[in-house]
Amino acid sequence: MATLTGSGITFGDGNKLHSNIFVHRGYFSTNVNFNASSWTNGWQTPDWSMPAKSKCFIYYQVPCREDAGWQVWGGHYCRLYYRINSGNWVELGHSGFSSIMSYNTGSISRYSNQHVMDFSSLTNNFTLGFLFQHLAYSGSNHYIMGSNAIQAGSNSNYTGSTLNFYQHMIIEGFVDS
Repeated sequence: MATLTGSGITFGDGNKLHSNIFVHRGYFSTNVNFNASSWTNGWQTPDWSMPAKSKCFIYYQVPCREDAGWQVWGGHYCRLYYRINSGNWVELGHSGFSSIMSYNTGSISRYSNQHVMDFSSLTNNFTLGFLFQHLAYSGSNHYIMGSNAIQAGSNSNYTGSTLNFYQHMIIEGFVDS
């Protein structure tokens, strides 16, 4: 059973969800060309301000294209880092073979993922930033945001960022009290 009050909800197990919910949105529209020789930096998000004791749901989408060529495997690895208070980057891992892997053809697709992050141990407000890196499975001619005819839409009837089909990230969260 849950109890609804003016400041949020208290669930039967004692967990609380208060009304101080937050959302950050960002998008990236720059072409990144990468190959199989080394990881290439892509989008580095802003360092977003976060309230103390946050729990966050992170969603992102990366439009990608690979033109590795014929008779070879082609594909895209996406690696994600985060940092707190502009400190050192911490790796969250990479996509493995789940991002546009193909054989004997080129691919235009997207890589999407989500993460849940628990910062309830941080007792002071902080900043949170992300860095995307990209690596081709083989060859060259791999792109983020390039050669895929992505076009910006209009935001005249939409409040917020024009995320459209660009690479984007949405952070939704709440404070654990």
